[in-house]
Amino acid sequence: MYLTTTRDNLAGAVGLVQRAIPSRTPLPALSGILLRASGEGLTLTGSDLELAITTWIPAEVTTPGELLLPARYLADIVRRLPEGPVQIEAAPDGAGAVLRYGNAQARLSGFSAEDYPEVPDVVPRAEFSLPVETCRDVVRQVIYAAGQDELRPIFTGVLLEIVEGALYLVATDTHRLALKRHELPDNELQLTNIVIPAKAINELYRALGALEGDVTVQVGENHVVFKSGPLRLVSRLIDGRYPDYRQVIPKSYLTRLSALDGAALLRTIERAAVFAQEEVPVILCEVEGDTMRVSAQSQVGSLEETLPVASEGEPVAVAFNAGYLMEALRASLTPEVDLELNGPLGPAVMRPAGGDDCLALVLPVRLT
Repeated sequence: MYLTTTRDNLAGAVGLVQRAIPSRTPLPALSGILLRASGEGLTLTGSDLELAITTWIPAEVTTPGELLLPARYLADIVRRLPEGPVQIEAAPDGAGAVLRYGNAQARLSGFSAEDYPEVPDVVPRAEFSLPVETCRDVVRQVIYAAGQDELRPIFTGVLLEIVEGALYLVATDTHRLALKRHELPDNELQLTNIVIPAKAINELYRALGALEGDVTVQVGENHVVFKSGPLRLVSRLIDGRYPDYRQVIPKSYLTRLSALDGAALLRTIERAAVFAQEEVPVILCEVEGDTMRVSAQSQVGSLEETLPVASEGEPVAVAFNAGYLMEALRASLTPEVDLELNGPLGPAVMRPAGGDDCLALVLPVRLT
C-alpha cells in the first residue's frame, strides 16, 4: 500500500474513528485502526465489536492495500506532524508502515490486517433520513438522561420509535426521563422498541458536528447504521424490552409555572449547586404566588435567591438534584420553559414554553 494525503485530513479521520476503539481489549487487533486504500481514496475504521465508526478521506493512491496500525501511536504521531502532505507506505511484511513528511519519516509497527473483524453488513428493514442539524437537535434533547449502570443495560440505551408519522427518542436512568418528538411528514414506517446504546448516540452527535446534508438511518435486525457524507457508524442494538415510558409521564399537575426564563433559572441553580456539595447536590424550590425561592445549604455555606414567576395552582416546596435540573435546562433549545410540579414527591415535568414536542421529567429528592 502506498498513498499520499494531507496531515489535516488524516488527523481528523484518525481522531474520529479512534473514539470507537476500546481502552482495554483481549484482542490486540481491536486496538488498531484499519486503513484501506483504493482508487476512491483512504477509508479508516475503528471498532470495539459493539460500535464501529468508518470514515473516508481523499488520497492519491499509488498502490491499493490494507494496514492495521495501533490507534494510540498513530493518533499521537499524526497529531504532531507538520502541515502538508503525508505519504503512507506499507512495510514489506504488511504489519507496519512508514510515514513520510517533509524530509523526515516515522516507522510504526502494526498488526496483520487479516486479523481485523469485519464490520457487520446490515440489511435494513427500515430506513429514513433527517437533516444533520435536526438529528443533532433531537439527540441533544434526550441523550443526557440515559443511564450508566451496566447492570441494567436497557437503561443505558436510547429508545427510537416511529409511530403514526412521528419519530420519538426517549432516554431514562429511572430518576429522570427525556423525550423528543419530531414529525416525519409522509412517512408510513412503524418502528417500536429500537434501543440504541447511548455511547453510539453520543459519538454520532459528536461526529455530525463537522458534517452537513442529511443523515440516513438504517435499522436492521440486530444493528443500526447512521450514514452521512463520509461517515458510517454501525452499532449493535440493546436486547430487551424498553419500559413503557408513557406510564410515568403525569397527565395533570398541581402547580404550573409558565414561560420561565430558562437561562436565568439555570444560572440560579448553578449558583445554588455550589452550596449543595453533598454526594447528591440537593436544592429546594419553593413556589408561592408570583415568586419561586431557590435555596441550598451545606457546611460550605448557604444561598437563597428569588425569581419572579407566573404560577397557577397550589403553593409547593420541592427538593431536586441540582445536576438533573441543570442538564435538562442546558439541553433545552428554547429560551423559555414551562415547569409542571406535582407536590414534593410527584414527578416534575419541564417543556418548551407553549410546546409539547419535548419534555424533561425529574423525580424530586425525598428530604428526611
